[in-house]
Amino acid sequence: MKKIISTIAAAALLGTLCACEDKPARSEPVGDVTAPAATEAPTEPAYLELTEEDFAPVDMVQEITDGTPSAVHCTELEGVDFGERLSPCKAPDECEKYSPRISTFKDPEFQEQYDRERQAKLETPFKGRTDTVVRLDGKLYFSVNFDDLCSRHDSSVFRYDTAAKETTELVRREGLEYNGSFASLCAVHGRLFFTESAKSETPHTTICEIDPESGDVTELLSLDTNVYSLRESEDGMLITCYDGGDASAYYKEYIFETKELRDYKKTGGSIYDTVLCDGVPAEVTGGLVDGKYEPVTVKTQYYTISTDITSYAGIFLWRDKVCIATEDNFNGSWLYTYDIANRERLKMKFDGFISGLIKTKDALACISHNVGNDTYTVLYYIEPTLGTAFRVGKEEGMVMAVGGDDAYVLTFRPVTEDGTLSNWSSGDGIGYNGYGSVFYSTSEPTVPDKLYTFGE
Repeated sequence: MKKIISTIAAAALLGTLCACEDKPARSEPVGDVTAPAATEAPTEPAYLELTEEDFAPVDMVQEITDGTPSAVHCTELEGVDFGERLSPCKAPDECEKYSPRISTFKDPEFQEQYDRERQAKLETPFKGRTDTVVRLDGKLYFSVNFDDLCSRHDSSVFRYDTAAKETTELVRREGLEYNGSFASLCAVHGRLFFTESAKSETPHTTICEIDPESGDVTELLSLDTNVYSLRESEDGMLITCYDGGDASAYYKEYIFETKELRDYKKTGGSIYDTVLCDGVPAEVTGGLVDGKYEPVTVKTQYYTISTDITSYAGIFLWRDKVCIATEDNFNGSWLYTYDIANRERLKMKFDGFISGLIKTKDALACISHNVGNDTYTVLYYIEPTLGTAFRVGKEEGMVMAVGGDDAYVLTFRPVTEDGTLSNWSSGDGIGYNGYGSVFYSTSEPTVPDKLYTFGE
């Protein structure tokens, strides 16, 4: 790895050392000894306003290497068992409401095959599909969906003790009155929360808390809006909301100590483009605006950085750095890292790493996919200020990943009819579940396999 480093700082340091022999102009007597007056070291201003001119450009050569840095840990998961269930919407007098039989096939043999497979599905209990995983106090909490007909009427939260390797069902939502549960499961300040949406013409969402030991559910608050995600803020919980079909985001913050619900101003941005810095929504302007490309500016509670970058595929923020990933059909992909402490803008070739990026406590992780005859997933840990990408795992299973300070990646495999693990189908796709997670979607039941954690 090569990094262009200026020698100006070294020369300045040498000049400072040489000047140390000069007697200070101001001094204060202390007994019989004359001591230099105390001087305060220069400090950064409370809020930084920076432009491209404040950063020295540095070109980096990306280094890809096999190995596991100290920030990455892998835990083998054993004894995870969710059982199997038959969702109530599969009942003979209910299934037509949720999955009407198709009877328009012209080929009688095809119609017969369809009817046979449909009936088998209605009569077969489902082994459970993992929708979300949350890590809290050394335990894992799985949101598992047992409704493989319409995904709404039978789901549970299971606790898995990684030390004892025991699986316990905490809470269950079963019934035709439910409209889906637990997919929004998340941990905020050491507490478990999820959202439930009412079946109504107007948006309404209830935010509930689960006791991680007893499984007791209590209602925290109700909102007359749709809730896209729940995330941790400095003083409580940040709630990303939207009203209409345009998915324009606005935010509310629930303060745990005072039980106050605060409003953030509407941003006008899409809920899918929400960028956080230490739990606070950042303001990102520029990029493609009204058909024209404009320079990107990032504004957080700590700094404003005005860049000369005019398009981006991803933005990731920390207090001490900003990473902007760009993608160009002709010039390939690049990662720009604005190192605030060292005032350097690091530019690195980034081909193959744009999709599946995950923000960790101090770096980035990436899930790289190969779908085809040789189907697998490679997990990378990327240290942007060093220009190094570590290959830390090659998995044949599916992947669920959560970004942020408590970042982790779960690998798992579908379960076959006889209960054994199998490779996942190349027809399964990658997507985002709306809560900062990357995942492989599948209609098959799944069993967790490994857990990768970052930044501990």
